[in-house]
Amino acid sequence: MTETTGSIINIVNTGQTITLTVRYVVNHHVYALKEEAVLKPAKQLLLFKSKRKVPVLGTLRVGQEVAVYYDEKHPSAAYLKDNIK
Repeated sequence: MTETTGSIINIVNTGQTITLTVRYVVNHHVYALKEEAVLKPAKQLLLFKSKRKVPVLGTLRVGQEVAVYYDEKHPSAAYLKDNIK
């Protein structure tokens, strides 16, 4: 896998899931990937348990740059580098 930089172009938050659309360029060709953001429990404050979850990628916004891994032979086969549990 080869790494490049992509840009978030759309975020859909259903309340249960967050789906990201990321655009990236390989050899002057533009590609887009859709991937569900991996969520982790939010940090707890004092003794209060929270069921709230936040993306492992941190705060997300349109235009934000993210690292993308893609297959050199098939650049449309890609995933977000840091979107892991």
